[in-house]
Amino acid sequence: MVLAQASGQPRGDHGLFLRYRIEAVTLRGINSFRQNKYDMATVGKTLEGMFRKLNNLLERLHQSYFFYLLPSLSRFVSIGIYMPAFGLLLLVLILRISLCFTGPGADGDAGFSGDGFGLNQGDLGWVAEFPRPPVLICHAAGVALYYLPVLGQHVATQHFPVSEAEAVVLTLIAIYVAGMALPHSTHR
Repeated sequence: MVLAQASGQPRGDHGLFLRYRIEAVTLRGINSFRQNKYDMATVGKTLEGMFRKLNNLLERLHQSYFFYLLPSLSRFVSIGIYMPAFGLLLLVLILRISLCFTGPGADGDAGFSGDGFGLNQGDLGWVAEFPRPPVLICHAAGVALYYLPVLGQHVATQHFPVSEAEAVVLTLIAIYVAGMALPHSTHR
């Protein structure tokens, strides 16, 4: 513990607060059999101070114009970074819906029956023409992209002499190489 303090690198959660000029301390309880124990008033004052520091950080983030995600203890991701990805996901749905209503065989009534609430029987023909294998492969690739980085990192650190950072990079390279091979294996 003394070597960690001598290095000058903060090892606790208080290291994040120092960047924002918020004085903080990391409190960690250790089971001790010594006679000099701290009373509840001292621990309570320390905890109250910690909650005040968290409130100060919350106020600094609240006064900003962006929403933040906290992917790790050392950085924030603003809404300007992660919202374009959500927009592109929604764009796929919007394009598919517009194709269903304006594609071949669509007439002026946009696929609705006379009362405006139900679909005609013939309007669901696109479901039979829906390309099932590519959709299933895309969903399987999505599940793989969701689970493989964590599982790959775990397997790589257990079975190969690599660090965690190298395991993440190698896992992502393996996923990208498998993704490049995907179009060649799905042709009809």
